Amino acid sequence: MDAGTDKVFYCPHCHRPLYDHDALRCLYCGERLDIKAGALSLLKWRKIRVFIVILVLFVVLAFVLLMVF
Repeated sequence: MDAGTDKVFYCPHCHRPLYDHDALRCLYCGERLDIKAGALSLLKWRKIRVFIVILVLFVVLAFVLLMVF
């Protein structure tokens, strides 16, 4: 791997460089990095989390109602 092409992230808490692009937590202080990591990373925002919970409850309720009637 060429060190010049690697993306360097800096921890927002301790401001140390992180060379691991798959890290979700800082190696030095252990705090969470603000890096999007797929669809589940959207759940850290409250509005989207509430929307997803309501959507899942609606789907489960619809399934139960279809099984009963």
